[in-house]
Amino acid sequence: DIEALLIRIIQGRSVALFGEKRIGKTSLLFILRDIINSEISRYSQDLIDLDLKDYLDNLDHDTGRFQSVYLSLQSLSSFNLENFLVLLHSKLKHVEYFQLLAEPKEDTSLSGFLSEVSKYLGPSKVIVVLIDEAEILLDIENNKNFFGNLKSSTQAFPNICFVLSGAELWHKRLKDEITDLINNIEIFYLKRPLRNPIIEYLVKQPLETVITPSEKLNRVVDKIVNWTSCKPFYLQEVCETLLENKDQLGHLPDGWEDNLAESVKRSLEFSLDNFYEDPSLDKSTHKILILLANQPGLTIKQISKLLRLSQKHIKERLDDLEMLDKVLKENVTHNNLFRTREEYKIVGSLIESWGREKFDSPVNSNSVGNLV
Repeated sequence: DIEALLIRIIQGRSVALFGEKRIGKTSLLFILRDIINSEISRYSQDLIDLDLKDYLDNLDHDTGRFQSVYLSLQSLSSFNLENFLVLLHSKLKHVEYFQLLAEPKEDTSLSGFLSEVSKYLGPSKVIVVLIDEAEILLDIENNKNFFGNLKSSTQAFPNICFVLSGAELWHKRLKDEITDLINNIEIFYLKRPLRNPIIEYLVKQPLETVITPSEKLNRVVDKIVNWTSCKPFYLQEVCETLLENKDQLGHLPDGWEDNLAESVKRSLEFSLDNFYEDPSLDKSTHKILILLANQPGLTIKQISKLLRLSQKHIKERLDDLEMLDKVLKENVTHNNLFRTREEYKIVGSLIESWGREKFDSPVNSNSVGNLV
């Protein structure tokens, strides 16, 4: 992911980066910033990920013409264009060749300010603006004008590059509301790490001093992985809940799985509800999620018939949900069939069970049974 983003930046392409909570978006931006600013050596030797450490030790991308600044929009008490420009100016002032850059006036436009930035850079330098919590940009007044300015600026000033990082569904709002910008900025989805390092560093190592022997630890790890399907946000919440009840872990009493599951569900109630009822999801996507929670293992054709929506519409929604790591697609061969078919289910058994307990199926259960 780091190399792919660096290549895009060196080619002068702006990027809209998105991914789910705790997937590592902010850490990725910090690493990009420090690579570009030649400061990564401060901590590269201490990295857990040996592949990343080796990659950074042998980095051969030429970033000498580049400087970067990082800004989190979450730090703004209120958001408008003026506050955004003031924040951007405050970050740029720490870069050597922007020390004389004038603070933006109240009526300064985004394109006007970036035009001044471009002049200070000249043809030989490039500034990379890394923006965290970028979905906040969608909520500013007259945001279409803001993004129109941003689009024209990425075209007019090749020495200014943006990486806009936001929560998992902000790109969908961009696509639906600000289509012009999407055509001029590359979408990049940050996927979760591989399964084995997640289990090793986010589960086993934090728990191995609390749960012994290893056979008992392996039982707990298997249960956590099954519940969360290694989604980092949910996985870390389960581990935190475990550690809060660590006095009970020494002997793993009967029913510990059910007790832990209930504790996790109580602590994650808002997030689990939001998984199914995220306001940025359309109604048919809500229905697909709730249907799969109540009846996992349905095909596109079956979902289409049950919800009375076209297969094309269902496939588009499932593709989005699969990309956002909300559903899994599995190739399943049934004994009474002579071919493999693609079936869908919710990611993580705990997330699935929450949807089944909390939301009634959008279709009659008899209809589902007959169809299957």
